[in-house]
Amino acid sequence: MQSFVSVGPSGPVLRRLGEEGLCIVELGHRTQGEIAAILAALNLLAAARGRRSRQRLLRRAIERTRGFSEVCRLLAEPIGRRIDAGAAIERLCVGLTAGREAVIGSSLVLDVPRVQVDGVTARRLLLVAAELVGNAVRHALEDRLGTIRVSLHVNGAGVSLEICDDGPGLLDALEDGPGAGTLIIHEVVRRAGGMMRRASGPQGTRVRVVLPRHEIGRVEDSS
Repeated sequence: MQSFVSVGPSGPVLRRLGEEGLCIVELGHRTQGEIAAILAALNLLAAARGRRSRQRLLRRAIERTRGFSEVCRLLAEPIGRRIDAGAAIERLCVGLTAGREAVIGSSLVLDVPRVQVDGVTARRLLLVAAELVGNAVRHALEDRLGTIRVSLHVNGAGVSLEICDDGPGLLDALEDGPGAGTLIIHEVVRRAGGMMRRASGPQGTRVRVVLPRHEIGRVEDSS
């Protein structure tokens, strides 16, 4: 049996894209993963024995599909002048974790106060959060219960997003080199003139991204 690996755009290719192009790449990257998950759920549903088991699997598949729809809607919304970043990130996290077996029994702690930022910064925060929270769910909660914390803070002219988990760390993933999602995060941070710090070990992973805020109403493409 042959296996096929989808390779996303490289760093230099991402640099040539505008804000909308970068969002399309992220949506495509996320759609591939969700289609694979939905197909796996359907296979489980087909093999399930008993009405209750099938109903449970079907309910989870529907919840996950609805959550994915919400994530796509948030990422694809036109860039506005002013966006409540805290509310948007909260909706994103709910969508990312909806219907996922790994999240059941685990904790998602949100510290995302309501804060108005310009549309470009909000879109960039959502792109980063989509990747980092998705990674935390996949790696930190795989075959175990755990906690994921998402924090949003405004400091002077900057806004910081921090995602922490108590999982086993990402050392193996880091050794394999950056994937498509990591390249997207790096490009978002680069074009924003921001910074990213990551620490990962047996006690968990912590990633902090700081992006500068623009004046409300200033929509720019800094590619």
